[in-house]
Amino acid sequence: MLKYLTLDSNIFIASIKGDEKYSSACNKIISRVGIDFILVEPSIIFGEVGNAVVRNLNIDIAREEIQNLRKAITVIQICGVVFCGKAGLSGGQYDIYSANSFYLQTALEHNTILVSLDEEDFIDKIKSKGAAIELFHVRDFFY
Repeated sequence: MLKYLTLDSNIFIASIKGDEKYSSACNKIISRVGIDFILVEPSIIFGEVGNAVVRNLNIDIAREEIQNLRKAITVIQICGVVFCGKAGLSGGQYDIYSANSFYLQTALEHNTILVSLDEEDFIDKIKSKGAAIELFHVRDFFY
């Protein structure tokens, strides 16, 4: 049975760049999308990944990676007014950065597993407040 998964944009960025500490672990998780996992992402992911890839690599690679993301994501959570309001409230409740609140809200609304490279300012803060979802730093992801 496939599990629902939300990956923070930093997972995709590390995978694409390929030169970060956890790049291979990120690649391993991404390679299982469509096999073991159904990817559920907030629409903000396209802007975050596109921006980071253009700044670190180039615009042609960014365009290609955005297309790859569109194909990999099964459920795109549109970041509309109502969703953004909920994300802002959740972000404040869990004391996390604004952009991270979109991934958290997506995971909460769709009951997905949430994975990020941001342990201290994201994963640990959510865990400490007892969110009712599974949360992992990429190194601890055991599925």
